[in-house]
Amino acid sequence: MVHFLWDGNDEMQMQEAIKWLKIAANNGHAEAQDLLGTLYDLGDFIKQDEKEAFKWYKLSAEQGNAQAQCSLGIAYRFGIGTQKNPTLALKWLKEAAEQNNVFASFMNMCSLYNMLSEISSQVAIGTYNIMEEYNPDCLEDNVRLFDKCLQKYQEVYKTVGLEIKRFSSVDEFVADYLKEAKFM
Repeated sequence: MVHFLWDGNDEMQMQEAIKWLKIAANNGHAEAQDLLGTLYDLGDFIKQDEKEAFKWYKLSAEQGNAQAQCSLGIAYRFGIGTQKNPTLALKWLKEAAEQNNVFASFMNMCSLYNMLSEISSQVAIGTYNIMEEYNPDCLEDNVRLFDKCLQKYQEVYKTVGLEIKRFSSVDEFVADYLKEAKFM
């Protein structure tokens, strides 16, 4: 939306575009809310404010915007503008994945892989290698896989009081994921 109003050369023109973006977002336009959340999240052309980013992602996600649902899931996963909440992270990433958002589907699998790996490495319950079943060509299969693994995770988590790994940044999460991934 902003790119239609801004040719990339005029700061005043960009501020005018943001003004109209805020009007659309305040009037409930889901795509405008998601884009405004992204601007606040990144601090592009607007003062970075993670709580504002979270607010706009949440409003957009609640209207069914898949990109905002993915962003909201990531915000809950890493505590961006809110408290870390793995359960809500998985809920929103799953909703986005169900709408064929490829990145959300991949984040679901990575998150579950790390959570289940941690549990299985600390408790003698067997190993869950969900990444072998991940199919980038069929997100519907991945949603079913996600549900299956999440159910296993929830059952095990109830019986052992383990903490979920916490990451301070996406880079730290990816580095940890790549270090632990057995299929790499």
